Amino acid sequence: MGFWRLTEEKLDTMKWVLSRPIRPGERTFSSLDSFMIWFATGVIITAPAAGGLAIGAPVLWVTIPLMTIVAAVAFVPHYFSGKITQKYGLTNFIASRRAFGILGTNFGGIYNMLQCLGYLAVQTVMAGMTAVLVFENFGFSIPFWIIIAIMFIATILFVIFGPLGLKWAQTIGSIALMIFGVTITIVLFTGGFDWNAILFTPNPNPTSTYPMVLELFVAYNLTWLPLIGDYSRYAKTPRAGAWMPIIGLCAAQFWFYVLGALSMGVLGTWDPSGFVATYGLGQGMASMLFMVIGCITTNAVLLYSAITSLLPIYPKKLELGLSRWIILGVFVAVTFGLCFTSILDLFGAMLVALSGVTISSFFGISVADWLYHKFTLNVEELYNLKGLYKYIGGFNLRAIIPMALSIVVQEYIYFYHYEWCTWVGIVLPGMVLSGLLYIVLTLVFPPNYMKK
Repeated sequence: MGFWRLTEEKLDTMKWVLSRPIRPGERTFSSLDSFMIWFATGVIITAPAAGGLAIGAPVLWVTIPLMTIVAAVAFVPHYFSGKITQKYGLTNFIASRRAFGILGTNFGGIYNMLQCLGYLAVQTVMAGMTAVLVFENFGFSIPFWIIIAIMFIATILFVIFGPLGLKWAQTIGSIALMIFGVTITIVLFTGGFDWNAILFTPNPNPTSTYPMVLELFVAYNLTWLPLIGDYSRYAKTPRAGAWMPIIGLCAAQFWFYVLGALSMGVLGTWDPSGFVATYGLGQGMASMLFMVIGCITTNAVLLYSAITSLLPIYPKKLELGLSRWIILGVFVAVTFGLCFTSILDLFGAMLVALSGVTISSFFGISVADWLYHKFTLNVEELYNLKGLYKYIGGFNLRAIIPMALSIVVQEYIYFYHYEWCTWVGIVLPGMVLSGLLYIVLTLVFPPNYMKK
């Protein structure tokens, strides 16, 4: 496979190889490593928060199994992403260049960079606020800005140490978070709570319907899709690259979705700090580990993905060092900006909604392209700026038009006629719409590489 011998770049000397394909001998992630990375990544502060929203549905015992089933369906595209990125050692956005064009795929990269930075800022602030409450519960008064600064430094160190540092961070984080999960689970099921009333009593004032809750979980899980290739390209085997990210995410998020939903039923809050106030020292330490370690290790994943999304846009002009500092600067600025505003919840909610719509539209086309071509890529052409995938100025309108149309249709229905999609939502249909339209346009107007 000659594509492993692509032009050597300065990036080859870095611990993270960002642009070129990862050669088989350079891959370091086993199946266990992939599971640990994605388990620790999936257990973040927004997971129990999302689960807590299930309490607004009519009956909790119906909502919990529905949200796990539907959320699992939303992980199907992640398998396709992991399969092709592990096979060729590429990121998602490099692997999407055939579909969108050499430059067109940068739409997805830029959006993913913004999404990652948004999540970095939101969950850092949320975790910092909770950490302050935890320390106060033990009689310590630590300024909020010191906690945020510690999270900044730890996140940066994990990225600087490359794949090995991330593997250790996620392993430590996984162990700590499993201890936390087991602790809270034991408290919930041995606390003498009236589960019959909590699970089976109809909600007298439901704030959402079942489809609205399920749509949230679909959109939330799709936000991880752009990040899969950033790590599956380092996986040693197809199983490690395609299956283990899904298994790790499912295990973590389903567990903490349910904990968040049940915690809302028991305590009226999804936040683990509620257990600190109610049950004291043991759960307080677990809660602190959850907020600090879980946030830092997940932030390392998001920060690296943001860097990989930015760097290929100007590969000859933007060096890794400059790219890294640009991302870190924006991360710090956005985070401190959120510290002094009152729109945190609104920002987080809108981020998830926008992510679901945009990512489903983009990756509906990428997945359709990979399936249509049976998971084969001409990797050398993916790096040829004047080659087969230049299309019109670097953009493939067969993909750009369906993506834009899917986004517009989804947003219109969401804001004006959501009742049209009451039982199917907008995100998954939007993904199917963009993919099918791309295939139709490709067959009707075949590009040069398909002409004999």
